Amino acid sequence: MARAFGADEDCPYRDLVESPALRHAVRIVRLSGMTSIWHTSAAALLAALLASCSDDAAHPPDAVPEPDASPPDAELPPCEPVDGTGCPPGQKCTLVPTGVSNPAYRVGCDDLHGTLGAFAPDCRQPPDNFDQCGPGLFCFAGREPDGRYCRPLCHADSDCPSEIDRCLWFVAGPPPTGFCAYECSLFGADCPLESNCSNINLDADMTTFWMGCKTPGNIAVGEACLDVYSCAADAYCWDRTCRALCDSTHACAAGACEPIPGLPAGGGVCR
Repeated sequence: MARAFGADEDCPYRDLVESPALRHAVRIVRLSGMTSIWHTSAAALLAALLASCSDDAAHPPDAVPEPDASPPDAELPPCEPVDGTGCPPGQKCTLVPTGVSNPAYRVGCDDLHGTLGAFAPDCRQPPDNFDQCGPGLFCFAGREPDGRYCRPLCHADSDCPSEIDRCLWFVAGPPPTGFCAYECSLFGADCPLESNCSNINLDADMTTFWMGCKTPGNIAVGEACLDVYSCAADAYCWDRTCRALCDSTHACAAGACEPIPGLPAGGGVCR
């Protein structure tokens, strides 16, 4: 059970949870139809932080006081995924499957099956499909249109190389952990293959968003959608409806452009 903080003590997350950007982020994740493992986990975590500092949380019915004398490092991860250190010989610190759907991964030690470098393709081979990437890297494709390769792990954008300079949030942490990914320009032409810059990604700072490439679906603006991959190019699944994307130079044909924190030129969705 999350601890509640009363009026006579300060919530340690207060600066974070009182940020307008964070509150907007919670609303975006809840309404946008983001159903991937990192988006659903983000919604739960952000909501919990908000609740921990709310006035109502300070006096729950029949609340039982909980001890708060845990060691300062009790919440730290067991190892460091960005450089793969902190594990016994023959292992690396990485994203480890949990065996459940939410969260699907955690930070932990796993066997080191290979030493492929950053951006190396073909990093999982049958029959075992083990991650063949070296320390600090994770072999992953998911539904990223650039496919499967060794992706650098990160806690923040500053951990990422210039080629892929944004940290796509993946595991709650602490600290939040993700993998480096490509940012694209909304309404631009910088996505690979047949993909389109219409995926709204949550950054590892857990308050701002940025645009990523995705393969467009075939559901038109205004029609019902199931997930962020359903909608046609330049549209996004928001509140279970495909809605047109917009910015200061691409006006909405209907409704108003609701900005999303982090997107340039007032980028957002038409509502």
